[in-house]
Amino acid sequence: MTTTPAAPAARPGAVARLRAPGARRWYFGASFGLLYQAIEVTTVWTAGSGSVGMRALATVLLFVVYALYLVLPPLLWPERTRVRIAAVVGYWALTCVLFPVIGPYTIWTWTLIVVVVGFTWIPRIGSLLMLLAVVGAQLLVGWSVDWINGLLYTPTSRSRWAW
Repeated sequence: MTTTPAAPAARPGAVARLRAPGARRWYFGASFGLLYQAIEVTTVWTAGSGSVGMRALATVLLFVVYALYLVLPPLLWPERTRVRIAAVVGYWALTCVLFPVIGPYTIWTWTLIVVVVGFTWIPRIGSLLMLLAVVGAQLLVGWSVDWINGLLYTPTSRSRWAW
């Protein structure tokens, strides 16, 4: 009797990953992180002097960032480390499209990136390097705008940026 080598286990599809029990637990916990982000959306509509169109664009872009925050970790869990790192770096790059519409307050969405790094099981050194890069970039942005209107502690202050 001959045996054939076992085929590698197939990774579940995207829909199965998003519906898995672990993903549902992630959604519940991650939703608490999004509660704080409501301040950012509120600020878009209550501060500054931008047009309604710019505020609507900022809101749509923020909701895209928030939706990706919810689905990215469950989609990445079974992937190779390289894929997870590339996806998180790509997610960070995507958040940078917010700079023209909400200015330096974009850095408050980077808190979500820090959480995603922690929940995608990136190896310790990679996680540490990514966290240092995000926090360093946040500090650099804050310093570059001279910590305008409390940027350091909340995204709710008035901005001198375009929106």
